[in-house]
Amino acid sequence: MKYMLIHHIDGAILTAEEDGETEASADEQRELIAWDAEMDARGILVGGGVLKAPRSSTTVRVRDGDVLITDGPFAETKEQIAGYSVLECSDLDEAIEVASRHPTARFGILELRPYDTEAEQSAIPDAHEAEVQALRYFLDYQRSAVLSIVEGLDEDAWHRPIVSSGWTPAGLVEHLGGAERHWFQYVVLGREDDLPWDEGLPPYDPHMALTCERPSADIVAYYREQCTRSNAVLDAVPLTAGPLGRHPGADEDQPPNVRWVVLHMIEETACHSGHLDIAREMADGSTNLGNR
Repeated sequence: MKYMLIHHIDGAILTAEEDGETEASADEQRELIAWDAEMDARGILVGGGVLKAPRSSTTVRVRDGDVLITDGPFAETKEQIAGYSVLECSDLDEAIEVASRHPTARFGILELRPYDTEAEQSAIPDAHEAEVQALRYFLDYQRSAVLSIVEGLDEDAWHRPIVSSGWTPAGLVEHLGGAERHWFQYVVLGREDDLPWDEGLPPYDPHMALTCERPSADIVAYYREQCTRSNAVLDAVPLTAGPLGRHPGADEDQPPNVRWVVLHMIEETACHSGHLDIAREMADGSTNLGNR
């Protein structure tokens, strides 16, 4: 069930923060970031925002046909709305547990208000859900193209370089499985479990020709398993969530959210499926195997 978590904070605090007279401590900022990250990872936080100080608001009324505009908030109370979070929880008990762990609960008031379920069900699907469906469709499409292209390829051709750079279809499919694993498990979730598959594999080298000596059936099984794990991550983590792990490289190379990761994997999978398409044609003359 979806809940709006409304953050009520003393208006004087909000005004002082906007004037630069006070600001959240480093510990408070870390607590807020940690709460957001945890709720993103749990698939609970699906939206939210921070509002400017109450004095920046404009109140609008219409009385006897006249539009009346007043500077400031509608309610002249000590606590004012400072922000909001949109939560997707199983029930009210979970929503209360989530709200009670928000740092603001210790000095402000957090109001939980459920969405009107009937109104939601009758509403047109939102743009975010449409985006999720589109990105998942194209990612699965490119994965399917990879598997269609290599299906039925002779075992010797799996391990035979086609071009002078030395990569093989086996190495390219194994690399795609590793990319799924790296981006969705290590970068998005911040963890990567050791697998029996890792035994004997050399460390990843971006300048090394992509090869793999394992049987094609094992490589396909590994690729399918990593795609399944990636889908499980996407089922649990919203596109707007920030990654909990880190991609090797400079700060400017870090993905800002899961949406970026999905787009990158669509791009990478499409690129390498094109490579495999050419390799298959050169190996045995087969064409049009990648649903194109």
